[in-house]
Amino acid sequence: MVINTNYAQISNKQQPVTIKNFTIYEKDAKLFIDWATDGSVTTNIWKVQSSTDKIQFTTIAFVLGNDPGQQGDNYKYKEKLKEYNKGIMYYRLCHVDTNGNEQFTEILSPAK
Repeated sequence: MVINTNYAQISNKQQPVTIKNFTIYEKDAKLFIDWATDGSVTTNIWKVQSSTDKIQFTTIAFVLGNDPGQQGDNYKYKEKLKEYNKGIMYYRLCHVDTNGNEQFTEILSPAK
């Protein structure tokens, strides 16, 4: 099963990042996270973050931003699931723009 969501993150400090698609799923003992933006906000990096309680998050990966001249941005993250990931895990993305401003996505958990 795949969890899909479409939404726009709203922030008063900077132009919000519009997420067109945010998908998370497990397959063949691997975790897959795919997301896309409309490309209207320049991205420095994305932080992929995980949690066991939806409160304390740890950054597990950094994904570099795409070329700002592209029409929209597509991103992917994949990792092999470890033994300790057998419980329910929660994930979110943290967008970091070129000025260091951060915006967070909603929190999702993959369907098993």
